Amino acid sequence: MINLSRVVNSMLLNVQQLLVYRSSGSYVAGRWVEAAPPALATPLTIYGVTYPSTDREIDMLPEGDRIKEAITFLTVEEIYTTGGTNELDGSGTPRISDKIKWNGDLYRVRLVSQYKDYGYFMSVATRMAGD
Repeated sequence: MINLSRVVNSMLLNVQQLLVYRSSGSYVAGRWVEAAPPALATPLTIYGVTYPSTDREIDMLPEGDRIKEAITFLTVEEIYTTGGTNELDGSGTPRISDKIKWNGDLYRVRLVSQYKDYGYFMSVATRMAGD
C-alpha cells in the first residue's frame, strides 16, 4: 500500500497553513449551541494542499451547497464533518462540521473522504459568507 502523506505535505505542492475551528458545545432545547464562536475559539493549525473543487467533487455535495464557492483541502490530519460522535475523546458528543479559515475567509466542511489507508484526508468545504 502506498502512503501519500509525504506528498500531501510536500512543499512542491504549495502546502499552506490552515486554521481549523473545531466545534464544541451542547444541544439546548434541540438546537446546537457553540461553547465559543469561531472568532473567539482557539484554532488548530494544520497544513495541507488547497485547490478549487472539481466538478466531480462539487457533485458529491448536497444540492443546496453546490451554488457556494467550494474549496478542497488535502490534509494528513482528520477534518470533521457533521455526523457521528467524537470517539477520540470518549465523550460521545456529536461531531459538528469543522470550520477552516483560508485566505481570510471561513469555510464549513461539507464532505470528508477518508483515504487514511493512503495517509491523507480529502475535505470539501463551502464558503460561509452569508450563511
